[in-house]
Amino acid sequence: MSDELSPEELDALKRLPRERVPSAGLEERVVGSMRERGFIAPAGTRAARGRLVRLTSSRVAGLVAACIVLMVGAYTIGVRHGENPVLRGVV
Repeated sequence: MSDELSPEELDALKRLPRERVPSAGLEERVVGSMRERGFIAPAGTRAARGRLVRLTSSRVAGLVAACIVLMVGAYTIGVRHGENPVLRGVV
């Protein structure tokens, strides 16, 4: 069996449709439509530039508490279910 294409196969390959270039302004029309429907914020607005999250003291306290809970939980799971022979005498 040969990996070479026959003349008929080459002809069929050449007749296949090629990629078409999108019409001019397609991107602008799509983005404009998405902005009209509310999927994209209008250009130049604060929402389009990104949302700023303010770190208040209550948010920082919540983040610190969440980190502590995650660390204690991970440590507890590791101690209870860990079977590392190297650390067996340490913990």
